Amino acid sequence: ASGVVSPSSLAWTHLKGVTWAKNFQNHFDILPTQLAPKFRAQMLTTLAQIGIRATLVAGGPKGDGALTKGDSMELVSQFRPSDGTVVDDTARPNHHAAMLWFLSDLNSLAQNGWFGYVNPEPLIPAAKIQQLTDGMGRTTMNLFSPGDVVSSGSTRDLGQMLGAVAWFGTQAGSSDLQSQATTYANELASEVETHLESNGRLADGGDNQAATQGVVAQGLLWASELDGVDHTGTAESLLDHLFGALWDEDAGTFASGTGD
Repeated sequence: ASGVVSPSSLAWTHLKGVTWAKNFQNHFDILPTQLAPKFRAQMLTTLAQIGIRATLVAGGPKGDGALTKGDSMELVSQFRPSDGTVVDDTARPNHHAAMLWFLSDLNSLAQNGWFGYVNPEPLIPAAKIQQLTDGMGRTTMNLFSPGDVVSSGSTRDLGQMLGAVAWFGTQAGSSDLQSQATTYANELASEVETHLESNGRLADGGDNQAATQGVVAQGLLWASELDGVDHTGTAESLLDHLFGALWDEDAGTFASGTGD
């Protein structure tokens, strides 16, 4: 509707598509033929590759990726396709986290030969997807300190970055990058703890405290699946506050904040 594309808008859209493609493949045997699950798995995975080509490989006014800054994997924040102009060239952690999350999930399709990726023939070779994923992971971890993640948004964004780094840690193409992902995840978790109050409330979050508690707890738990990362205790503190102070039994959902 805005006519402007951001890394987040592209990444979340196609991440959803990749998730659907995996689900279609996992249920080929029970889905009705009129749903065309095999075609849908192909189409969604192909669309994800088209998005990558346009934004990271060959699109944009210079033909080197509409959302990248030249040869770098550093991302601009907004691009207008209609006239080929960069609206906002600032690199922001939340956009990098979203793109890293998406690329890591797409890489699992590419490297493991999922039906939707190999049929039809891939637009982007699996080795190139791995290269892009590794490049985005390296750039993101080197570009933003955990403090940068908070200062550019709020502590809620630490949860998104933790989730992205957790997925990347399972998909990194080298032991060095896996080790770097582990270190970065632990540094992000340490930043969470500096904002954690004694009652389990995470300070300096977004407008919706319940969302802040949930997103960051989820990120901590996913990151704790990596070898050398274990912050389940901190996640439990966040969830204790979420369910203890913010759950509204009458409404059947969480309040945005204490007393709301």
